[in-house]
Amino acid sequence: MGDPARAMIFRAIIEEIERLDLVNHTARVGDYLYAKMETLAKTYPDHFKNLRGKGQGTFIAFDSPKRDEFLAKAKEFGINIGGSGASAVRLRPMLTLQEHHCDILIAAMEKIVKAL
Repeated sequence: MGDPARAMIFRAIIEEIERLDLVNHTARVGDYLYAKMETLAKTYPDHFKNLRGKGQGTFIAFDSPKRDEFLAKAKEFGINIGGSGASAVRLRPMLTLQEHHCDILIAAMEKIVKAL
């Protein structure tokens, strides 16, 4: 049976995901964020390469030749974002991310690129 307390926590999490319709919410917001990222990648192709994650909710990744500098500058702008591999930047926001949060993120990412 496992740990009953963990089972109760898991059930509460599932109920919250269902109550807030987070699967559909994440898909919708992910599409919105990806479209914004596509625009950013077209504007700054040297900084946002190999954009991926379309249709994967808010999990989006891209390659940046200055990945480490990008991540360090992101922290200066208050963005907690991570890297993967040698050059990838990965977005893995909370399931409750909303469109207006995406707008703030995109504006900050543009500031990061301009500051590099």
